Amino acid sequence: MGFRKVYVFPGQGSHSLGMGAGIPKHILDDLYEQTERELGEGLTRFLFYLISPAAALVEGEERQELQKRLNQNVQLTTFITSCGLYLKDQEETNTVPDFVAGPSLGLFGALFAAKVSPYSQLVKIVKFRQSSMNDSSLLFNGGMTAVFGGKSIREDFLKKTSVKIANFNTPTQTILTGLKEELPLVELRLKRKGFRIVPLKEVVVANHHPDYMVLASLVLDYILNLSDTVINTPEIPLVLDTTGKLESDPHKIRRAIAKQPISQTHWRWVIEFFIKQKILKSSVVEVGPGKKLTKMLDDFPGFLKLEEKTEKVPALNSR
Repeated sequence: MGFRKVYVFPGQGSHSLGMGAGIPKHILDDLYEQTERELGEGLTRFLFYLISPAAALVEGEERQELQKRLNQNVQLTTFITSCGLYLKDQEETNTVPDFVAGPSLGLFGALFAAKVSPYSQLVKIVKFRQSSMNDSSLLFNGGMTAVFGGKSIREDFLKKTSVKIANFNTPTQTILTGLKEELPLVELRLKRKGFRIVPLKEVVVANHHPDYMVLASLVLDYILNLSDTVINTPEIPLVLDTTGKLESDPHKIRRAIAKQPISQTHWRWVIEFFIKQKILKSSVVEVGPGKKLTKMLDDFPGFLKLEEKTEKVPALNSR
């Protein structure tokens, strides 16, 4: 029996102009046609330009403007790119992964791979997710900050602010969410305790905040409860980023999608689930732009222990 495979799909933060350059033309053409039917010609043309090789060649002020527009459309462009790269992988390897997962936006790539919903439906849901979260930035001047350090972030570090923990990414990486004017105070407190702070300057919304992302959650709940919205039982085992557990119930998946904008993501739990399943680090495949998720795997000592155990197992002689 061969080693089991896991496919993980990245969320926001891995994007770049021209990130769809590796997707074959016939796959892009098919995705373009489906996207155009759902989102219209103008937006579709612009989205596919942003991920094209031509966009990566733009320089100067025009590049800065394109990067700004990419940041505004990061959810749709990342989702489209991840789907295209997954279809490319399927053509080249015909691999059926044993598990799929993705943090935050990355969940939608996993839903596509597991055939929970068709691409045409998911791209429309991501469009509503993106627009409602962007609209929230008009109501609340939000932002996010990455915090690095092996210690836990105590509640008193966040006191007298509305800042919350958004993502538990690894044992040493946590993401905070809140108002732009309140984040610096929390960052200062954490720096004094020895944490390393990296403000996520490209993020202008308080993603996964239980108060400031209520609009996005309500919009998704409405869209998901329309009569023509299909949520199927996953054809590939799906691990939810909010629980770190397998989920096959369409009703619970529907609820998890709707509640995701106001829920903490526990990517750490997802990876620890894979370790318990004896998945090797080399068997975790990131499908999408960048390699942020696979780089995070170095923060999990459980993978090293698995590799050591595997090396000690004697190979079977074949005749």
